[in-house]
Amino acid sequence: MQLIARRTLLAQLAAAAAAFAATPRARAADLQTVHVASALSDDIAPLLYGIAGGIFARLGLDIQLQAANSGAAAAAAVLGGSLEIAKSGTMAIVTGHVRGVPLTAIWPAAISTAAAPMCGLVVRKSAGITSAKDCNGKTFTGASLQDLNQLAAMAWVDANGGDSKTMHFAEISSSATIPALEAGRIDGATVLNPILQVAMRTPSVKLLTNPFDTISKHFCSSTWFTTTDYAAKYPDVVRRFVAGLQEATRYEYTHQAQMAQYLAPFLHVDEASLAAFPRTTDGLMLDPNDYQPVIDLAARYGLIPKAFSAGEMLTAS
Repeated sequence: MQLIARRTLLAQLAAAAAAFAATPRARAADLQTVHVASALSDDIAPLLYGIAGGIFARLGLDIQLQAANSGAAAAAAVLGGSLEIAKSGTMAIVTGHVRGVPLTAIWPAAISTAAAPMCGLVVRKSAGITSAKDCNGKTFTGASLQDLNQLAAMAWVDANGGDSKTMHFAEISSSATIPALEAGRIDGATVLNPILQVAMRTPSVKLLTNPFDTISKHFCSSTWFTTTDYAAKYPDVVRRFVAGLQEATRYEYTHQAQMAQYLAPFLHVDEASLAAFPRTTDGLMLDPNDYQPVIDLAARYGLIPKAFSAGEMLTAS
C-alpha cells in the first residue's frame, strides 16, 4: 500500500480547518440543526459516519460540522453560542469545571487504553533524549499549555526518574509540531493520531514512550460537551445526539477499515494512508471512572486547585 508523503500530509492537516469549514453542507428544513466542532483528530470517525450514514438524520438531527483549531477555541464557541456541541481534550472540561465554566461532558470520544496506544511522546533524535532523566531542562510542546498532553509528559518523566519541574513547555499547533521538532525549536512533544503517524515516519524524530499510560491504562482522553444551559433546555436533542454517536461507534468497532473513507475528507488526508493508521478507541459508555484519573492527576500537579468527583461534570443522557 502506497502511503502519502509525510510533508504532503502535514500540509493537508494544516489547511484542513479552513477548507472543511468552507465546504457547503446540505441542510434539511425538517431536521433540528446542531452546530458542532472538533479538532483534526481521528476520534471524530463515529460522528462522520453517523452523518454520512444517515444515522443522525434518522434521529431528526442535521449535524453541521466544522473544524476547530483547538479544544479551547471550541469551548469558547460553545460558550458564545455559535456552537451547540463540541469535542475537546478532557483536560479542558476538567479545568473549566473547577473555574465555574458552565460546560458539561455528554459523551466520551477517545478512550486511551494500554492495548491500543493513540498517543506518543516523540523527541528529536539529535536532542540526545533516551530516558526520562534526559528530558530534564528540555522544551516540549502540546496543542495547549497545561493540557492533557503536557500533564501526561510531566507524569511520565517524574515516574521514570526525571524531574518535570525542570522542563519547559511551549504551545504549538498540532500540524506545526513536527516541523518545529525538525527545526530544533523544541526537543519533544506529546502527539496523537494522525500527527503521531507522521512523526513515526519522520527520519529525524523517534518515539520515546506512550505517556498516556502513566495517567491510567484506561481513561477518557477526549470528550463531547455542551453548556449546562443547553443540556437543560434541550435534553432531547442531547439524547438523540448521544444515541447517534453510540450507534455509529458500535458500527465503527466492527468496520474500522471503512472509517478511512469518512475521515479522509475531514482530515484532508489520503484515504489509503488513513486505512494504514492504527485507529483510536472510541467510547461506548459515559462512565465517571474514565474521567477520574485525569482529575486526580491534574490536582496532584497543581493544574487544578483540588480533585472532585467526575460525576459533577457529566450529564447523563
